Amino acid sequence: MQKNEALNKKLIVFVGKEHFFGSSMTMADQIALLAIEDSLGYQDGLARLFAKIGLPFSAILHEWSKWRDIEEQMKTIYRQLPTTKVARANRQSQVIIASSPD
Repeated sequence: MQKNEALNKKLIVFVGKEHFFGSSMTMADQIALLAIEDSLGYQDGLARLFAKIGLPFSAILHEWSKWRDIEEQMKTIYRQLPTTKVARANRQSQVIIASSPD
């Protein structure tokens, strides 16, 4: 999958129309945060962001971001497993079969 397609899929999930993230975060901010996370990961991206704006990067946030990066890595590994790919292909073919006119 190309990088722009992967970002588009993440963006749809992250900035969905049915989600409300508060009035203090514009869509441009949400997209920027998503790009930082995708390029650097949560831990490095947030550490750089906090350093840039002059805020301390707390130990709790450090641990959360570290585990969030690990979780993303595990999801990527899981998606690449052959059994996962076959199951995904089977689900997609069932949807196509179910939606085709008889």
